[in-house]
Amino acid sequence: MKMTDEQLSDITEASWISKTFPEWGNWLNESIDRSQVAQNHMMLWWLGNMGIWLKDADQTNLAIDLWAGTGKQTHDVPGNTARHQWQRMLGAQKTQPNLRRTPQVFNPFAMTSLDALLVTHYHHDHLDRNVAAAIINNPRITTPLIGPQAVVNQWLAWGVPKSRVTVVHPGDEFKVNGIQIKASIFKSSATMITNS
Repeated sequence: MKMTDEQLSDITEASWISKTFPEWGNWLNESIDRSQVAQNHMMLWWLGNMGIWLKDADQTNLAIDLWAGTGKQTHDVPGNTARHQWQRMLGAQKTQPNLRRTPQVFNPFAMTSLDALLVTHYHHDHLDRNVAAAIINNPRITTPLIGPQAVVNQWLAWGVPKSRVTVVHPGDEFKVNGIQIKASIFKSSATMITNS
C-alpha cells in the first residue's frame, strides 16, 4: 500500500468525509453497471435501508426508495420540526433516536444509467433530496421520477422539473421498458414489479 505525502495538518473532517463516504466508493455502482442479466432473469441489489436496485435482461435499471441521507447524528438535537413525519402525523414533539443502521454503500452521484426512480411513499428515509439532485443534475441520464402525489409534490418543491415527474395512484399499471409495474396498497404502500 502506497503511503501519500499528505500531512496530518492537511486532513480535516471535511476531507475525511469526502474521501470516506460512501464507504464503498463507487464499487456497488460499478458492479451494477457491469452486471449482465441473463434472459428471463432479474438481478436485485439492496442499497441500504429500504433501497432496492433492480435490473432485467434488457439491462433496464430501476431504483426503488433509494435513500442516501442520514438519521440522527447527535443526542443534542431539538424536538421534531413541523415537517417531521411524526410531528405531521401524530403531533409528536420529542425526537426519537432513529439512526442510519446500514452503511451508505451506493453513490447516487456516480449513476450512469437509471430508467426510473420509484418512490413508494412520503417518508424521508424513502424520498431523498440528494438522490433527486444526483438525478436531475446528471446530464447523462434523463430518468423519470415516479411516485404518489405527496412524493411528487415534494420533488416539485425541491425544484425537480414537472416534465420529469409522474404521479401514480393505487391500481395504476405502467411499463418501464419491458418491466410491468403495478402500484398497490397493502397495509402500507408498496410497488409490485413483474417482468413481462
